[in-house]
Amino acid sequence: MQQTERLSIEFLEGLGWYVRSTSWFDRALGYNRDLWNFADLMAWKNGATLIVQATSVGNVSARVKKIKANDTAREWVAGGNHIEVHGWRKDNGKWTTRDAKIIVVREFD
Repeated sequence: MQQTERLSIEFLEGLGWYVRSTSWFDRALGYNRDLWNFADLMAWKNGATLIVQATSVGNVSARVKKIKANDTAREWVAGGNHIEVHGWRKDNGKWTTRDAKIIVVREFD
């Protein structure tokens, strides 16, 4: 699990969400895979379902663009579910929740 995912889990659990990782290491390909190619985490709270893409602040825009181009993501939101991109930054070489960037993906072009 990536450190950015851990930060998002801590953040969401602190808000009362139940959170699970949906990414895994694909040995055949040699890298981590995300559920539907955009979901690192899935969370549930009071009947609401949320998918999170956790990344660094510098990659937030690219992740939002990737999600908006994904038909499954479009269907997910159309079904009344939610998607957020959490951008985390390093401060003196350590990941921090300070100045985090959270983007809610609602609109698809």
